[in-house]
Amino acid sequence: IDSVDLETPGELWELYPQDVQVADSTVLDPFMGGGTSLLEAGRFGASVTGVDLNPVAWFVTKKEFEAAEIDPDDLEDAFKQVEADVSDELTDLYQTDCPHDGSHVSDVVYALWVRSLDCVSCHETIPLFKDYRVAKGRYEDSDRDHVLCPDCDGIFLTDDISTESVCSDCGYEFIPANGPVSQGGMYGCPSCGLKYPIVDAIAEGQSYEEELYAIEYYCTDCEDEGAERSTYKGYTSPSEGDVKRYEDAAKQWAENDDLSKYTPDGEIPDGSITAASSISGNDIFQHGYETWRDMFNDRQLYCLSTLLRSIDKIDDPDVREFLLLAFSDSLLFQNNFARYNSAGSKIEGALGRNSYTPRTSYAENNVWGTRAGRGTFTTTWQKLLDAVDFAHNPTERYLENEELHETESFEELISGEYTLLQGDMRDVSLEDEYDAVITDPPYYDNVVYSEVSDFFYVWQRLLLSDSYDFFEPETTPRSDSIVSNPATGKDGTTFEDELGIAFGRIRELLADDGILVFTYRNGDADAWGGLVDALCSEQFELTAMYPIAANASELFGDNKPN
Repeated sequence: IDSVDLETPGELWELYPQDVQVADSTVLDPFMGGGTSLLEAGRFGASVTGVDLNPVAWFVTKKEFEAAEIDPDDLEDAFKQVEADVSDELTDLYQTDCPHDGSHVSDVVYALWVRSLDCVSCHETIPLFKDYRVAKGRYEDSDRDHVLCPDCDGIFLTDDISTESVCSDCGYEFIPANGPVSQGGMYGCPSCGLKYPIVDAIAEGQSYEEELYAIEYYCTDCEDEGAERSTYKGYTSPSEGDVKRYEDAAKQWAENDDLSKYTPDGEIPDGSITAASSISGNDIFQHGYETWRDMFNDRQLYCLSTLLRSIDKIDDPDVREFLLLAFSDSLLFQNNFARYNSAGSKIEGALGRNSYTPRTSYAENNVWGTRAGRGTFTTTWQKLLDAVDFAHNPTERYLENEELHETESFEELISGEYTLLQGDMRDVSLEDEYDAVITDPPYYDNVVYSEVSDFFYVWQRLLLSDSYDFFEPETTPRSDSIVSNPATGKDGTTFEDELGIAFGRIRELLADDGILVFTYRNGDADAWGGLVDALCSEQFELTAMYPIAANASELFGDNKPN
């Protein structure tokens, strides 16, 4: 093919089989994860089979394949039912007075919280700020910063957080960059000068107290009236009404016993990302975490359980599962590990480094959602609808004259003949011989997926345990995971042995002329050594290798070219 018309999907599609030739083949992914290999192989005409030990991976991949089968109108109808049921109540709990017009009610985009402890020496209450920067200025104030006055709790703009600033409300002078918390998890008492480890204060019997210190608001009324962006979107100090809204939600959570079954109540298990280990180093138990509910404040628990109860009322199980998938995805931004990115003026979700980072300040998201913000239920639901639309009407994007264009829809949908199984690939029943195994095997100790996915699993199982027996246990089956994990007593030798058994099963399942294709990412030489030894032990012959810089700064250093 010399050239194609990029605006014609049929012609563009003819390019793909030049490199991808799997039509009428059987493809197995025994570590399917999110199902990418299977979806793409199925799209090119292969009959695919996927296996994963992790129930969360199985559930996500299941819904991906069902996206082309579900009727988008059914999803829209179900969402409208949930919206009519709970949206008014949930949005009312995230409202605040407009700072510019007393007749307007603004939406709370993010509520910003700080934790505090009492000084062990003088008993002064210390808000555990690392600094007093609330957020970088926007629009005409983009060269300035919003800061919090530690004396009067007012919020004002300053030119430089590293030099002395004067509060415009009370005249207090301070350096906003200097908060009581320093590197190493120490607090410095502003009254008596004592420096003390935060975790030691908790170990001696203290618990964090929490205080609402700032609100990012969005006034849709001001926007609709044509106000400037800096007017309808900004930061304000919380009022008594804001505190009362939180307290009202907390009271409803405490008094509504029916909602308790819609939140996980189990204890957080010890693990390599929950306790200090060579993988994580963050021990959340030292910060007072004991149960899954401890990862959320009371308003979050009330709103999330109310929303999940409403989703549970949807009759169609397939549609209900799509709503559950959006719900569980939004949980990344609905917990007290989520932080406010003051430089980017946005929330950042938990598990950003595939681990938990206990925070002395955190961002509470608007659970239902507003016109602004990320990670809300409504924005996540829209993301899911976009994915369903793509499954029904797949397109490609391409550059032409430095502008991004999108093709018309291809006839080849994101679908095909598939079988998805949950279980250990070393034991699960697989009868066919496969022409190809295309997979992404475990990454030694790089990501402990079983522990990461527990965060979502404990919520998903609340609606799925009656339908799927592998969602009945309290957590995912981490002891059977092929991974080097100090929390389960598995070292590099164990990883190599278990991966060798897995490759042996793969060899049994491959046709005589079949091939194994996989990607592997790890910067540790021992991890690669274990992989090579496992392959060699099962008599696999390496025919081709394509090194790709997945993370250039890790592989080559910050000053090396990609």
